[in-house]
Amino acid sequence: MPENSVSAGSATIVVFDGYDEGPSIKDNTHETRGQNIHPIFSFTAETEFSGKKEEFLSRDVNKQRLVSSTHHYAD
Repeated sequence: MPENSVSAGSATIVVFDGYDEGPSIKDNTHETRGQNIHPIFSFTAETEFSGKKEEFLSRDVNKQRLVSSTHHYAD
């Protein structure tokens, strides 16, 4: 399993793919996508998500909370 991933069950692997600090070739795309503002979700480990993953992942705060809530599984 890649070192930037965690297993969340017998058939699930979550891979965290981030960006380095500083300008990115994808900055323009991120700005364009940022025009469609989606909500910030509150969730726990027991929450069942029933939305669109693109909407959830469009907000940096949602992605950070997901990473923060699952990082202990990597240990």
